[in-house]
Amino acid sequence: DIARNKAMLLRNEQDARRLDLLVEATKRFVQVVADQERLALAKHTLELAKNNNEVVQLRVNAGKSANTELRYVGITLAKTQLELEHARHALATSRLKLVTLWGDKTAEFSEAEADLFVLETPPTFESLEQLLERNPDLVRFATEQRLATTQIQLARSRRKADIEIAGGLRHFNFTDDTGLVVSLDIPLGNRSRAAPKEDEAEWNSQRQPYDLEQRRLELHATLFEVHQEIRHAIDAVSSYRDTIIPLSASALKDYEKGYKAGRYSLLELFVAQRTLIDAKLEAVMAAADYHRYRSEIDRLTGAGLGIGANP
Repeated sequence: DIARNKAMLLRNEQDARRLDLLVEATKRFVQVVADQERLALAKHTLELAKNNNEVVQLRVNAGKSANTELRYVGITLAKTQLELEHARHALATSRLKLVTLWGDKTAEFSEAEADLFVLETPPTFESLEQLLERNPDLVRFATEQRLATTQIQLARSRRKADIEIAGGLRHFNFTDDTGLVVSLDIPLGNRSRAAPKEDEAEWNSQRQPYDLEQRRLELHATLFEVHQEIRHAIDAVSSYRDTIIPLSASALKDYEKGYKAGRYSLLELFVAQRTLIDAKLEAVMAAADYHRYRSEIDRLTGAGLGIGANP
């Protein structure tokens, strides 16, 4: 029984590592997709900056704007180019971190294909809570509890002496006789030697239920927090895509027309453009957070164990 329970602990450790690897792979893949979206937004921002430069140049040539605005646009254009380079470097790093999981040193794939904005409503917290018992940590504690109980039985069995009886024939060359020899081996002091092992096993057995319950409460709190966060991520993505981004895009069009007509300043145009870009970026980050939280829920509930090939 002890050997069987120890083997179960090893398998449980293997399951825990598989889940950790699955979650890490998911997070790195999501980061690659998110960085691709950030790079696309950086390119779009650069196009806006170039367009601003052309519009301001036309206004300066027509005497409707001062040369100062042209300098401000030049500064913005230079910063936007730096942001684009930073986005490219971030994507290259995330791609490399992903391929290292399968032992490569170079990302040979061209693009990670995924739609970050496909979000599913998560199950209720109550239904997820019932799946917590599949968590490898709880399974490990339960197995350790059974192991401790078995070790108590083993320690108690050592109280009794293992009496060994041996027998056989012996030939005496000197007298040319043959005799029957019987030996009896009775170890002494077994009870006193077994007492410390038995006490240790008893203490371990009493500690396991408390450790199991403490871990169960910790996992319950973590699952509740992650469940709240994934619901918030869904609400955030919905708010950005349905309200904030459309309103920001509509406002930007008004500011672009107004700036050309001289009703708005260049600073107001910059603010409108940045508001739209930031809203799109926040939507991407919220969608990426959703998928990260989803993988964490799979880890907490042990759902990820059914994914991939068995070792």
